[in-house]
Amino acid sequence: MTEVSNTRADELRTGGSVEPDRAEEGGSITLEFMIRSSSPVAGTPTEALDALSHLRARDRIDGFEVIRWPEKVVLGEGRTDVVERFESFERWAEECGLSVRPAFERRTVRPLLGGHRTELRTPVMCLAVYADDELGGVYPCSDGERTWSAHGFLERCREHGEVPLVRTRGESPAPGE
Repeated sequence: MTEVSNTRADELRTGGSVEPDRAEEGGSITLEFMIRSSSPVAGTPTEALDALSHLRARDRIDGFEVIRWPEKVVLGEGRTDVVERFESFERWAEECGLSVRPAFERRTVRPLLGGHRTELRTPVMCLAVYADDELGGVYPCSDGERTWSAHGFLERCREHGEVPLVRTRGESPAPGE
């Protein structure tokens, strides 16, 4: 199984450039960009990294981390870092009246030799937004009718010059609006 590698982007803090309705006054916004280990870095992931770098250069975020993760994890067999992230994303989505499915999917697999196991499949790309170290958004996410992708979220950030958060049901704009 491929190891997850973490790369910290520039950790320099901007000293309060975050809008009060996005985070506490003087707070920080950081992002985690998860990408499958098996995915090539060219194309859409490169565009996403460019967008993250652009947001950082414009002081719209305080930093970002790139995390390579596997396509799937067998639940109950190691890789707790991926499972813990998924569980926190799922809790956040439920609190906000959203879902992180079908991007994240649990499947029961029955090998030819009998028995079964449950796998968690991860999206090709995922973006988590943190305000003052509290999860404030996960992309992709869905409200059952609409889905917001990581790429679409970054495009919106670039177009509007801000990083929107969805913390709890009814607060802040919907992701991508």
